[in-house]
Amino acid sequence: MSGVEESDETEMMCCASCGTAEVDDIKLKKCACNLVKYCSAACQKDHRPQHKEACKKRVAELREELLFKQPESSHFGDCPICFLPLAIDERKSPMMACCSKHICIGCGYANSKREVEENLEPKCPYCREKVPTTKKQIKTHLMRRIKVNDPVALRQMGSLCFHDGDYSGAFEYWIKAAGLGEVGAHFELSCLYRDGQGVEKDRKKQMYHLEEAAIGGDPVARNNLGCVLGRSFWDADSMGRAVKHFIIAAKLGHDGSLSTLRQMYMKQVISKEDYAAALRGHQATVDATKSPLRNDADIHARGDENLIKRVEANDPVAMYQMGSCCSDEGDYKTASEYWTKAAALGEVGAHYQLSVMYGEGVGVEKDKKKGVYHLEQAAIGGDPDARHNLGVIENDNGRYERAAKLFIIAAKLGCDNHWMP
Repeated sequence: MSGVEESDETEMMCCASCGTAEVDDIKLKKCACNLVKYCSAACQKDHRPQHKEACKKRVAELREELLFKQPESSHFGDCPICFLPLAIDERKSPMMACCSKHICIGCGYANSKREVEENLEPKCPYCREKVPTTKKQIKTHLMRRIKVNDPVALRQMGSLCFHDGDYSGAFEYWIKAAGLGEVGAHFELSCLYRDGQGVEKDRKKQMYHLEEAAIGGDPVARNNLGCVLGRSFWDADSMGRAVKHFIIAAKLGHDGSLSTLRQMYMKQVISKEDYAAALRGHQATVDATKSPLRNDADIHARGDENLIKRVEANDPVAMYQMGSCCSDEGDYKTASEYWTKAAALGEVGAHYQLSVMYGEGVGVEKDKKKGVYHLEQAAIGGDPDARHNLGVIENDNGRYERAAKLFIIAAKLGCDNHWMP
């Protein structure tokens, strides 16, 4: 250990003001900067003038470190039943009013299916309480949870007040929930301070609560921070901070942030490495929320049970449709698997979709050769857009006669894309 480290360690064992050492009957409290300790509030006050500058600087540095640290998961965490990460889409991670727990749709679907098969009354899959079906019943359950200071119930009651137009009531519930560490409440408060609903507009408080929500793992709050900072396009520092926020949000599974990063990459605002890292992180997070049961629940919710039967019967059109459903949900890896099977069975649309995936590296590794192959297969199969896109590629490569032939065929097939050389 160096002499400097020993000196710092010794200082942390004594009051920075009076020099009192920490012993059994004297406990020192750390300053907010974590640089020094004090034996009393009086000592801290006396030492404040000479420590103020270093303290403020270090507190700001600690805040920055905390703000830009990648959370291990979103604020939803894991489903308390199957222990898989919850999707950030609340439609897939609904909250149960009876116990304030977010349950994944897979576990909810399995429970509902069992209840129907055994002719049982609907109950919460977690706490086994009867599921409230009316607004009055929901409020009754929430009030029970609020009496024991359940922060999630407080946040939810605030949401009910907000939707009823009672902004002051919403603020009171949300401020209590935020005080108990409820991440969603911090986000809601940021919106109130931004719009001046129930409170006076306050930019400083808006940003504080937005940052607290982002630190807690809320990807929407993180994306919003990126949007706010990204407006200062010509300010390199603000733009750099915005990019960091978008990358963190994308890695938490936020589609909007990933889309923004894609546009930034195309405009050469961010590097290929940064975009690729965000894309991999996003896909890994989305994949972690997938399971066969959740997939079945998704299909059931869309009323597509018959689609599964057709897929099992190796229907290429059904496989193409299933791939499209997965793509719409942001599950590009599974979409590529369905489209690969469909393409192998001759489904032209699947070849076209695969050409896009390989061309952009979405759901699969970027592979120009495979992208062109699938584009050619789609064109041979009669897809006019695929034929047109091949023409664009040929023209870009200086093969103008081939490009013209492809454009003519595409036009005769009804392609109305207007391409200018």
